[in-house]
This record gives sequence, C-alpha cells and structure tokens, in this order.
Amino acid sequence: MKRFLPFLILSLLLIVGCSKSVDETTLIEKDGLMYLPDSDSPYSGEVFTNYDTGEKLYTGRYENGLLIEYSYINKDGTVKEPINVETTLVERDGIYYTKDTNKPYTGLVFTLYGNGVKKSEIFLKDGEPDGFYSFWHEDGQIGQQGTYTDGKKDGKWTVWDAKGKVLVEYNYNYDQINGFYENDSLRFISTYEITTGGMENTFLIGEKIFIEKIKNNSNMLNEVVLLKYPRDSSSLFLMRVIAGPGDTLEIINRTVYLNGDPYPFPQKTKYILPRRSPDYKDDNIFMGKGNKDNFAQTVIPKKGDRILIGPETALLVMQLMLMDDHELTLKNNDGTFYFTMTDPADIYRRKGSYDVFDNYYPNGNLLNPWSRNMPRGELLFDGQPIMDLQEYEVEQNYYWAMGDNRDNSLDSRFWGFVPYSYITHRSLKMNKKN
Repeated sequence: MKRFLPFLILSLLLIVGCSKSVDETTLIEKDGLMYLPDSDSPYSGEVFTNYDTGEKLYTGRYENGLLIEYSYINKDGTVKEPINVETTLVERDGIYYTKDTNKPYTGLVFTLYGNGVKKSEIFLKDGEPDGFYSFWHEDGQIGQQGTYTDGKKDGKWTVWDAKGKVLVEYNYNYDQINGFYENDSLRFISTYEITTGGMENTFLIGEKIFIEKIKNNSNMLNEVVLLKYPRDSSSLFLMRVIAGPGDTLEIINRTVYLNGDPYPFPQKTKYILPRRSPDYKDDNIFMGKGNKDNFAQTVIPKKGDRILIGPETALLVMQLMLMDDHELTLKNNDGTFYFTMTDPADIYRRKGSYDVFDNYYPNGNLLNPWSRNMPRGELLFDGQPIMDLQEYEVEQNYYWAMGDNRDNSLDSRFWGFVPYSYITHRSLKMNKKN
C-alpha cells in the first residue's frame, strides 16, 4: 500500500491544480468557447479578474468553455449588486458615468421594461461594456446574447425571435461582423465597398455589401461575385456570373441566350445608351465577336476540353494557356519575349502613367496575345515549340461575367472568360431577418 501513496498524493495534487481559479484574461476564445492556452479542450473551472490595485473584481465559473455563473465584487470584498443604468448613470460619448461622482462606472448594470421585467444586463468596465451581454424580450424570452471586449462586440453573438427561434448567429471582431454561423459551422465574411457603376442599379457606388469566400464546390451561376480582372489581376471587379463551363452563350439585341434559352434580365438591369445594330463591329469586343448588344455564339471552356491548335483558335488558346499558369515565350535574334495577360492600357487606366508601356514591345520584352504589333519568331509553350502541339487540354473551369449596368460595364464581352481561380468571393443575399 505504501508504494501507491506517492502516486495518490500526485494524483490529488493534479486534481487540485486543475481546479485552481485562473485569470479570465488568459483564456482564448475559439468559435464561441473559451480555452486555456495550449489546450485543445474547452475550459471548465473557476476564473477571476482583479482591479488595477490588486483586489478581486470578478469571479465566475465555466463548464465546457461556456460561462455559467459569475459575480462582481467591491474592493472591500462584498458582492457588488447590479444597478439600473437608466436611473443611476449618465452616458457621454459611449462612456457611462456615475451621476454623483461623475466617474466612469465599473460593475454590473441592467435595464428594465416599463412593467419591471429585466430588459438587458451587461458589465461595465471603466464606463464601457466589457463581458457577457444579455437582452430579453418583454415576456422574459431571451432575445440576444454576446460578449463585449473594451466596449466592442467580440466573438459569437446570437439573436432569437420572441418565440425562442434562433434568427442568426454572427461572429464579431472588434465591433465588425466577420462571419456567421450555419449548422454550427462558422462562415467567415467581410465587407466590400462598391467603387464603380458596373452593377447599378443592383448595387450603387458607395454601398457596402457582405461577401464570402468562394468554396470549391460552389455553384456560381447567377451569383454576384468578386473577381480578379484577367487583364490586370490587382484590380477587383464585382459582376454577375451569366454562364459556366460548357455553356453556349449568345447575345442578340441585348437578350442573352444561354444554351439556346433566353437568360432572364436581372431585376435591376440598366441601359443608358442607344441599342447597337447587329451589323456594327466593335474592335474592343472579345475575339471580334460583335458589339455590346450583339455577341456571336461562343462556348465557355471547361476543364478537360481539348481545343485544336490552329490559326482560328490561336488567340483563344494562348489566353487559356496563360490563365492556366503556363509560360508562353517568343524567341528570335533580338532575344526572348514573354506573353502576359496583363494589359498595359489597363495598368495605365489605374496608375495614370505612360511609363507602364515601357515594359512592352517594342520598348520592352512583354507581349499580349492580342497585340497588333508583334515581332516574328518561334513561339514556345513551357519551353517547347508550340508547333509540336496539335491540341490544348483546358486545365480549369471558366465562366462568363457581366455587369447589370450593361452599357457601363467592362466585362466578359470585352475581355472574355474568367478562370475559376480568379473568382474570390460571392456577395451574400441579406434579408430583413438577418
């Protein structure tokens, strides 16, 4: 029996050590639950925080990462009773002060409905909300809960309707929504400010919208997405996905036909210019296929497509090769020239400096597949003569994107297909409920 005594004492010490109260400020929040540093299990146990002068300010207890009970303490050790914020404090610039001492208040506060039912409860630290906040409907049903840190919403916030049904669960980071919960999974989102008129009147310049990162299995047809502009990938465009990989698209007198069927106009589609005749050819249109109101039939490339390489397909294939991240070069006696999808005219539009053209032929060694002024030489694909290839196999899916403001949108009609890898986010449809 004696041999087991040290083991029993050690076990008891470990148990006592695990139940020791910890400073709550050392806990880490993960998906709405609190953890000790370097622990994979949600924290269970007692916590505390202190006044700046060392006296205990707050004690509480967690179970499985959730705070289940707490109390606030005066410096003399007595429990601090909650006070009615509306009758005893005054608010100035977001800070709550005591009416008698005019000092920022620290302690638990509440508000009441006219019938005396508790409306809300929050802890104030130096006059700012700090800690767990609760709001109740007038019948006593919980309506909202979440956490403040230094006066800002932080972490998971849940909103219920008057019948106890969860309406939405947001995740906040320093007062800004950066995600919401769906089926207990956190979906991270961000905000994007509209800076151009290409999506009017669906979205207006200056409007801020929520966007979410695209998932690998996303069906993006008819989604409004944020994409990298293929001819200047540092620029982001917000557009609607009109067609996807393998679809056949055609535009006749402004009506988009998708696989032979009319594609319905978005609800707030906008036109500001006269209709173009089908006979008018716009040199700025992709592959010379017509004009903004009339675009010849085209098939959207999909992964695995095999395209024969020849004079009629060369311009298309070269662009797909570059967007699939291959190297295209042209070699002659003057040296090596490198093809790029980045158009100096688009960089100039963004930077306003003619210096950007210095890097392109004839002054520099960069070329665009659509360059009208092209040197002669041998064309190489990843270092091998392209003449050795009979066909090119497309390596990713492609999409067709257009702005809802059809007369003021620099979109696929002008520069072609969007590779899947260039589509970064989709806009979220937010309704009155959430």
